[in-house]
Amino acid sequence: MLDRQIINLGFSGNGQLDLEIAEVMADIDASCFVMDCLPNVTVSQMDEKYLRFLEIIREKKPDVPILLVETILFPHMYFDQTVFSLLKGKNETLQKIFAEQKKLGDHNIYYKKADKLIGNDSEGTVDGVHLTDLGFLRISENLYPVIHKLIK
Repeated sequence: MLDRQIINLGFSGNGQLDLEIAEVMADIDASCFVMDCLPNVTVSQMDEKYLRFLEIIREKKPDVPILLVETILFPHMYFDQTVFSLLKGKNETLQKIFAEQKKLGDHNIYYKKADKLIGNDSEGTVDGVHLTDLGFLRISENLYPVIHKLIK
């Protein structure tokens, strides 16, 4: 949809804000970075590493847009208060990180809320967590207009 190469550093559950990955990402000639790692990290990991991860990228790529994406809203979170609290905590932490980056003067950082990313009909995941083809399609359709605007 963007008519350009996409590099997806999907880590199948292991994308946990390892700072070495930020160093590799910073060497990529990218038009935009999309950070969608919340399903694989804890709030503690976010507090410990997320700001430094962004700093590493910004040291080499101060003007490249970075889009922070909230964790998708798992359909079963409405029935499981533990999952609800966990997801809410991650998204609130990401909002704080985003606000801190803006406060530090980063004018090329953007934020995408998770609501509506995969729809609300429970068809976006195969098991309440892992995306179906439809879930991936919905995320791409929701991220496309944002990314398209950022890379123009």
